Amino acid sequence: MATKYRVNSETCVACGVCVEVCPVAAISADPYAIDPIICNVCGECVAVCPTEAIEEYEYTPPEPPGPPVIVRTSLALNLIMKVE
Repeated sequence: MATKYRVNSETCVACGVCVEVCPVAAISADPYAIDPIICNVCGECVAVCPTEAIEEYEYTPPEPPGPPVIVRTSLALNLIMKVE
């Protein structure tokens, strides 16, 4: 887990100041949200938010997908099936 930021939609007034100061463009508008993958937790948005709508939370990244599944077929079987 890692500490990240998120926008509290109940206290956000959609002023857009956070979007302007974010150095990595991690904040999107409509609705205002911070991408936890892009965010580098610099705190610039927290410092400028007039309503203190940006809060910390413990982010758990999604589990990576498992290894790819390789499906092997027999060329001979495909040919037999096509002939029939």
